Amino acid sequence: MCGGGGLAGIGLDAAGHLYEAGYGTLRTWSTVWGNVVKADLTATPPVWLAAVRNSASYASTVVGPGELVTLFGAGIGPPAPVAAQVVDGKLPTQLGGVEVLVNGVPAPLLYVSSGQINAAVPFGVPPTAEFGVALQGESSNVVSILTMSAWGEAGQTGSLGVFTSDGSGQGQAAALNQDGTLNSASNPAPRGSIVAIWLTGAGNTNPPETDGEITPVGSQTSLPMFLGLYVGGAAVAAEILYAGAAPGLVAGLDQVNFRIPENAWTGPAIRLMLQPPGAAFPPQSLTIAVE
Repeated sequence: MCGGGGLAGIGLDAAGHLYEAGYGTLRTWSTVWGNVVKADLTATPPVWLAAVRNSASYASTVVGPGELVTLFGAGIGPPAPVAAQVVDGKLPTQLGGVEVLVNGVPAPLLYVSSGQINAAVPFGVPPTAEFGVALQGESSNVVSILTMSAWGEAGQTGSLGVFTSDGSGQGQAAALNQDGTLNSASNPAPRGSIVAIWLTGAGNTNPPETDGEITPVGSQTSLPMFLGLYVGGAAVAAEILYAGAAPGLVAGLDQVNFRIPENAWTGPAIRLMLQPPGAAFPPQSLTIAVE
């Protein structure tokens, strides 16, 4: 497990061994070669939390308040996956015997399984987020990650992640064309039309939402930062018509509606650049189809 460093990758071999590559100071769980940690998962594992990633981009540098995150590990949930049900307009903080604690605060849960948990970071997260999993009385190790307390701070690029159509965090964005159909190479959006994309890691909205809340349909909120959005190149800026909480979805999942410029490049995979404040370069390599 990486402590004071970063996680570069996770892999599982045919024998059931989990390999974690990173940099910085490593806390050893099993055998170490340089900056690679090997953990034997062939035996019944403890509740072991390996990594916390942005659910859209899979980045792990920092997390933001309300961000949807994916936790990876071994024995962190029930053998049979459980998806959350909305109760009284909110997601639960206990699901399938699982509880995710962020600095001791229960996080809203979307999905739990033995190797993966999807959760929302509480909005009141402090500068360092300490993630832990509790499963039926058993507690995991703690994974610490710096947080983005506010957009626009010097040196902070945030943890903004845009959801992609194949769930990889790269390539074709999960986008809807103005007619409500999915944007794709075979179904491009015309110049001048409106496209919607979804993201997480932007912090709370104005007015603010609460942990686990399902955003009411018709709700009008705004994100607490200025976003630059470009279609095809840095000189082709798109008009952002709405940037706020995604109606009908959990707080922390946001929606951006933008108009494709009339002078945008056309093609099946035109680069889409969403530039958060303070970022020297876009955090993801994204595309949409434009005609």
